[in-house]
Amino acid sequence: MLGGGNSSVIQRSLSKEEFDSERFIIGIKPLFASINTTERWIRSGIHIPQELKNTISSYRLLGRHTPPEGQGRIDILQIKLAPGTQLAASEKKCVKFLMKHMESDGADAVFAAITSARGEGYLSLFIESTAVRGIVIPDDILDYLSTEGIKNFLHKSCGLAPAALDGYFSDSCILFDDTVFARDAKKLDAALASMRFCDIAAAGGELVGAFIKKIAAVRLGLGKYFSESQPRTEERFIREFIENSLFVTDCSAAALDILKTELKLKFPQAEIEDDRFVWGSILVDNIFTDVKFDLILTNPPHLRSEQFSSIKELLSGYSSSRFNADIYCYYVEKAVSMLSSRGSAVFLISNKWMKSDYGAGLRDFFQYHNPAVIADLGKVPLLKGTVMPLSVVSVLKEPESSGVKFINASARPKDTPLPEYAEECARPLSECKFSSASWSFPESGIAALVAGIRERGVPLSCCTDNKIYRGILTGLNEAFVISPETAEAISAEEPASAELIVPFYSGRDIKRYYLPPVKKYLIFMPKGYTDRRRELSDGYLWFAQNHPRLASHLARYEAKASKRRDRGDYWWELRPCRYYDVFQRQKILLPVICRGISAVLDEGGAYANDKCCIIDSGDCFLLALLNSRLMSFIFRSVSAPLMNDYFELRPSTLAELPVRGMNPANASQRRLRAEITAYGEKLSRIYALNPPAKYGRPDGETLQTEKELNRAVYRLYGLTPAEINIVENN
Repeated sequence: MLGGGNSSVIQRSLSKEEFDSERFIIGIKPLFASINTTERWIRSGIHIPQELKNTISSYRLLGRHTPPEGQGRIDILQIKLAPGTQLAASEKKCVKFLMKHMESDGADAVFAAITSARGEGYLSLFIESTAVRGIVIPDDILDYLSTEGIKNFLHKSCGLAPAALDGYFSDSCILFDDTVFARDAKKLDAALASMRFCDIAAAGGELVGAFIKKIAAVRLGLGKYFSESQPRTEERFIREFIENSLFVTDCSAAALDILKTELKLKFPQAEIEDDRFVWGSILVDNIFTDVKFDLILTNPPHLRSEQFSSIKELLSGYSSSRFNADIYCYYVEKAVSMLSSRGSAVFLISNKWMKSDYGAGLRDFFQYHNPAVIADLGKVPLLKGTVMPLSVVSVLKEPESSGVKFINASARPKDTPLPEYAEECARPLSECKFSSASWSFPESGIAALVAGIRERGVPLSCCTDNKIYRGILTGLNEAFVISPETAEAISAEEPASAELIVPFYSGRDIKRYYLPPVKKYLIFMPKGYTDRRRELSDGYLWFAQNHPRLASHLARYEAKASKRRDRGDYWWELRPCRYYDVFQRQKILLPVICRGISAVLDEGGAYANDKCCIIDSGDCFLLALLNSRLMSFIFRSVSAPLMNDYFELRPSTLAELPVRGMNPANASQRRLRAEITAYGEKLSRIYALNPPAKYGRPDGETLQTEKELNRAVYRLYGLTPAEINIVENN
């Protein structure tokens, strides 16, 4: 939606004329390429929810618009209010009804006329569905994105220094010397008028709407420096931008069509060229191949690698293709290739590209296209429609050697707008050398301490012979993960299947030093299990004859199980995995999503899902070390943050944690290793006798033992009091 905000109502207008359906259709026809009025119907009674029957008596379909590409639909409806219901009092309920209509009937938007029984005029509403709209971006973030885009453009096209631009666009820089703007006002205005702008994933059009307003405001502001005969009005600048500068594309034809309709409604003076609003994927379709853009401003879609597997082969030329990246990484690379020599791009994307495994390709790409600005938004604010921590990244077509400006906005107060916070807290990273390795931008004291601790240890992977794994991915938990009751029933009725049912833990089950009683079981038949036993029999016939109770349970999920990418030779088997035997041995389990590292020692036999890490080791020294405050400090400093102060512990992150105390020739290290091992064994016993409560506080003995463990770890790594203070307070 161009206007932003939380409402799905794009446009509303009140007419005092008596409603006439044919005149209504004629009036809105200029907004749409075509309206099909052959299909019409009237609904009442059971089609209206009980709670709305006092408000709505009936509704009818007047016509439908389908985009030329055949994807999506806009319904044109009339809602008749119940006798005695006033238009003004009914609007909220009618909007609620229309939202339910779109959800149940599959429409992407509705153009509706709400008419009263008394016939005194009607209310016209244009509403889009939440599915089309996507996430809701706060106004301050929209303003920041737009401002960064304009500053980049004026810097590249007119040679203005970043410092001068920062001062001009700052609300707090009262004494700013604007001599350069007064001198070059006409040049700047002409450049803005000639800009070629594109949103390559427009969705609901929030960024487009914000930028239209921003560029019009900037051009109006420049007017004070010179006079001209032609009136300088917001209406004129919006029209010129839409007609001369604006290009848009999106994978959703419906979203694109709704955006065009909204532009026509809000800016009727502007002529919209359809060939600048192109439906398709910018990644694989030949879209805007003959245009180079001065500015790309976009919030690209976020899809995991397996969710766009159908086009993966077409993306092999991107750096991100080597790392099974999220699709937004490809959008960033594509956008930079579409820029003119004076061009730049500003992205609102997840911040996980900085540290995640899948972001390595994009980090590698940024070695040659250094970002001008990185603003890590972290978990604040929470955007409606997503739980993903975000970042703003600004990239120039031709990188400069002046360094990168970094804004750690993850802790900004809710009442502080992003532009204001960024102005106060931005810091240069002139010494930053980008590479495909994990990026982090901690405060200098933290960065130095983490680097020092790394130098004192060896990577955990070296201590475990690289035996660090992730848990099992079934591809269909509803079929293969069963309750204790179901597991007990199958095992009792069918002893032959008992060996195929194993204890199964998810990441959220695992606690520090404590593995709770089993609440889930896994039906465990890996790839090859059937073929090793069936001899000449048909696979499913053998399975049904030898494990009928198990086969009966799984048969309900055959259709879904057959479509899995994660499967074995048959739909009832799990994917191949080279380390299934590790689950039978003594091992350390850790949850992937956590606030700090939480490790537990399993004596053998527990299986875990893909939200767990597994270390093929029963070493209580490693167990205690991983659960220490120091290891959680390092983990949080280098890991990808999630929402609500959670972080993501990947096997690759775990593998790089520095371990000290592996030198048997060092007597001091040998003594501390034995002491830390004893603490790990003791805490395992304590937690087994007194399991951690969700909201409870550990008892005195537990807290004291934890403190003694942390002190021993600090001594092992040789931390100074000042360094310990940093660890304890971060």
